[in-house]
Amino acid sequence: MLKKKKVLLLDDNMSVIEESITALANKFDVERCKEIAIAERRMRVYNIELFIIDLMMPPKNLSVKDEFNAGFFFYEEYVMAKYPKTPVLFWTNLNDSSYNEFMKKYNDNSWLYYLQKSEDSQALVNKVDEILGK
Repeated sequence: MLKKKKVLLLDDNMSVIEESITALANKFDVERCKEIAIAERRMRVYNIELFIIDLMMPPKNLSVKDEFNAGFFFYEEYVMAKYPKTPVLFWTNLNDSSYNEFMKKYNDNSWLYYLQKSEDSQALVNKVDEILGK
């Protein structure tokens, strides 16, 4: 049996996205993190193959206190240092305008992706499949 790829999901509101998480966990080994500090600790323990990061969350443990873009700052302060070439999916209820603005700094980074949250639980699985090459 093939080992499932390790995905770290950082989202402070897991109950709202439970169906999507369940669908994802059927295919991938998902580390669920509700707080930035927990995600940072798990990054030190596991070999993460994909980060799924919500943008809006409490900015605890970050140098910038911007809850609307905390996911971007988590990426810059934690993920880039340890996992510079690991894909990151910014998964959020926000439209893509903040992602497009953020990508102006990283326009040559092919490791960054965006997906707007939806009620279609399979949409997340499909995007992760696309990113990780099935």
